[in-house]
Amino acid sequence: MTIDRKVGLLALCLACWMPGCDDDGSTSADSGVQMGEGEGEGEGEGEGEGEGEGEGEGEGEGEAQLPQSYPPLPEAIVAFAATVHGDTLIVEGGNRFEAHMGQSNAALNGERWTLDLMDPAAEWQAMPMDWAMQQSTLISYDGTLYQAGGMTFENGPEEDVELYSRPTLRRWDAGAGEWVELPAMPGEYGRASHGTALHGSVLYLNRGWQLTGPSGSGEYLQSIVSIDLADVQAGWTETAIDFTLRDMCSAAHGDRIWLIGGMTVETMWPATPRVYDPAAGTWSDGPDLPLFAPIKGFGCAATTADGRLYVSTAEGVLRLNEDESGWETIARPEPGRLFGQLVAHRGRLILLGGGTGMTVVPHDAVNVIPLGE
Repeated sequence: MTIDRKVGLLALCLACWMPGCDDDGSTSADSGVQMGEGEGEGEGEGEGEGEGEGEGEGEGEGEAQLPQSYPPLPEAIVAFAATVHGDTLIVEGGNRFEAHMGQSNAALNGERWTLDLMDPAAEWQAMPMDWAMQQSTLISYDGTLYQAGGMTFENGPEEDVELYSRPTLRRWDAGAGEWVELPAMPGEYGRASHGTALHGSVLYLNRGWQLTGPSGSGEYLQSIVSIDLADVQAGWTETAIDFTLRDMCSAAHGDRIWLIGGMTVETMWPATPRVYDPAAGTWSDGPDLPLFAPIKGFGCAATTADGRLYVSTAEGVLRLNEDESGWETIARPEPGRLFGQLVAHRGRLILLGGGTGMTVVPHDAVNVIPLGE
C-alpha cells in the first residue's frame, strides 16, 4: 500500500471522531488542557502520586516557581524530534504541511528550536539544521545530546517523491557547534518512524521502516537495534522480531521496553502494547489502550516521569496505573493531537505540537500538564 493510500485511510478514520474538530475536520481555536476527573480506573483524586519525587518539582524547596505556560512553537509542525536537555527544551525538524501536501523538501522544518524552561519570559531561539528531516530522534544522556535516524525528502514540490530514511547516529559537540558522526545503525538506509527508548545507557530504536526513494518503497523492519551510549564504539546489536510496527511510541519503564500504538504492515492499529524484557529476551502484552478511535495509539508519544509511564494520544494523555493492569486518563488537550511529542520536566509533562483533523493539520500548541498537584 502506498503512503498516499495509507494517509487517505487514516483521514477517513479521523473524520468522524477527532476530538476538538468540527464536522469539516477543521480544528477548534482552544488549545487548553482539560484535566481528567476520575475518567480512568483507579484515578480518583490522587492524580499526583509520586509528588516530590522528581528533581526540583516541589514548591517550597528553595527554587523559583516554574512557569505555568510557554509560548507556542515558532511554527506548527508534526512528526518532529524533541527532548529536554538539562532545563532546555529542544525541538528540531518535522513537517509543516498537511498529510497529503507534505511530501517534498519544501514541507520540512530546517531549524532547531530551543527554549529555557526555567525562564517565564523565555522565547524560542532558532538555529539552522545541517539537513532538514522528520521522524528522527533526539536523546539527552549524561549531559550529551544525540540524534538518531529519521527521513528526508530529496524532491521539490512538483517532482516525483524521493524519500529516504537515514542510518545516522550523531553526538552534538556543543563547543564546536556541530554534530559528530558515530557508528551508523545496521542497514544502508537505517530507519524512521521508529519508537525510541533509553534504558540506562542503552538506546533502543524499535521497529519503524526504511525508505529507499519512490513513494511506496517503504519496508517495515522486523527488528530492534540497540547501542550502549557509554560505549558507542562497541557498535550496534540487532534483535529480530516476528511482528511489524511503525509510527508507534516507546519508552523504558520498569526495566522493560514498551512499544505502544502504531500501525502494522496490514494497516491495522493495535490497542495492545508489546513489552520487551531485554534481560530475558522475551515479549509480553501490556493492558489495552482504553481508546474509542479505530486508530488507537497511532502517532502517539510516550515518556516517563517519577517512575510512571505516560502516553499522549489523539484522545488524551494516559498514565499506566501502578499495578500495570490498565490506564488512567489524566488530561484531555483541546484539540486532540497525534504525531506530536511528550516530554517530562520537573514534575510536569509538556505536550508539543502535533496534528489535528482529518488531514492531520499541524499545530503549534505547547501544553503544560502538572503531575505533582
